[in-house]
Amino acid sequence: MRRRSDSGFPSHKTQQHGKVGKRDSLFYSDLSGGGAIAKASEWYSKNVRKGRGSVAFNDIVNKKWYEAQGMELGRQSPAKVDQFQKRLSQAFAEASKGTVYFFTKEENEGTCMPDTQAWRGWEFPALTRNRDVKEIIQVDPRQAIDKGHVIWTPADGPSYNAPRG
Repeated sequence: MRRRSDSGFPSHKTQQHGKVGKRDSLFYSDLSGGGAIAKASEWYSKNVRKGRGSVAFNDIVNKKWYEAQGMELGRQSPAKVDQFQKRLSQAFAEASKGTVYFFTKEENEGTCMPDTQAWRGWEFPALTRNRDVKEIIQVDPRQAIDKGHVIWTPADGPSYNAPRG
């Protein structure tokens, strides 16, 4: 596997897949149970009528490549798989452009979540250092009336912690 020296993950894989940066990026955290991507995608399609289309974690790289990496790393240890997924999430954030959507429970504050989670430790810090990101909007997709609110713009500056990847 080819590696970048700064993050340890080949972010060129996200760009080669051709969806990240051309579509609005959807990130998520702390949505109980399965189906977070489906909930986020459904909210986006109902509420962002003039958007560029969306891309989420499940569609940022070639699925066969992703599964092969996961299988190989899984043979080594579950921690390696977790590290790979967090670095992949960071690469997703580094390649995102324009408006980014963050889906989580209404009671969560997207800028203050634990930095051991992919969002706060890898994704959010990378997004806030990405010059192509114009705003981050937080949404609870479980709430039909939630239209989202801006939690970050470039005027806020980068997060206090650098990406952990």
